[in-house]
Amino acid sequence: MILLVFEGKKREPELFAAIERLGLFKPGRIICSFCSDIQSLYKRVKELEGGVEGAADMVQLLQVARRDYPDDPIHSVTSDRISEIYLFFDCDLHNRRYSLDEQKVRLVELLSLLGDELEYGKLYVSYPMIEAIRYTGMLPDADFGNYHFPILDCKSFKDRADKFSAYSSLDFLIPQDERKRDEVRSNWSLLVRQHRVKAQRLCEVSAKEHLTQKKLFEAQRDKHITPNGEVAILASIPLFLYDYFNEEKRKELGFSLEE
Repeated sequence: MILLVFEGKKREPELFAAIERLGLFKPGRIICSFCSDIQSLYKRVKELEGGVEGAADMVQLLQVARRDYPDDPIHSVTSDRISEIYLFFDCDLHNRRYSLDEQKVRLVELLSLLGDELEYGKLYVSYPMIEAIRYTGMLPDADFGNYHFPILDCKSFKDRADKFSAYSSLDFLIPQDERKRDEVRSNWSLLVRQHRVKAQRLCEVSAKEHLTQKKLFEAQRDKHITPNGEVAILASIPLFLYDYFNEEKRKELGFSLEE
């Protein structure tokens, strides 16, 4: 069984439910909403560092974090049932509790610790937040690789994404009408490809190369965050979908970038 850990309770679960209905991701998963930000995740992970390795640590971490919510599905899970763990959080560099320099150091450390889905878990980060999935012109958007956003303005990003998007709602990714199923499925394929193209150009890797989330953050830090006080807009879920499948399956799903 796959454990999916989301920062929030609404947006990410909705999107994953949609990609399951569209046949883009296999079922057999349990969802836990962490309901706190990536810096709180860092603190929890550091508290467990040096303890029992692997899934037992992450399940314990989540059960402690959600102890005041006895109905949370995480309390019904034992680590031996978990085969893979994926976490999805916002970058949140506009966090006022820590300086930008502190956050950069902590995120590199966290992405080093959470880099393997078979151990503690693999962390995927949205820049600046999950609403980046809506920040696109009409798909395919040839200009997507050029979109970035100031860190100091990130509190306004949700509203800006809503106004910028060529789509008036998330219906272009969450099918409300079965007659539009193929169209929505195609939208996901286009979205996955344009996110991966942007990420690999940022990191200077090819479509065939493995691109870690740590490498992606370091490229964001060195090319956007530190010199310009901005992030290149990228959402976590499209990048996860590209990584999750082998090339044969990518071709079947329309994700492939190889000739």
